[in-house]
Amino acid sequence: MQLFLTVALELVAFAFTLLLVIEFSWGIYQHWQDVAVRTGFTSSTTLWNEYHKIFLNEIATTAFTGVVEAAV
Repeated sequence: MQLFLTVALELVAFAFTLLLVIEFSWGIYQHWQDVAVRTGFTSSTTLWNEYHKIFLNEIATTAFTGVVEAAV
């Protein structure tokens, strides 16, 4: 009887953990879908292209800041 209760409790704990993982994953998925809609991120846009644009913007900003500081 004790073994049966232990197994039942373990199954309930496992099911609850699985439910939490699914809900958490679904929340993350929905959040990133909202981010994609707000930012105009499409499936044709790769993450590498986004990182590349950010990297180029950072280089341009740094170079511009350096030129302004050198001029002052």
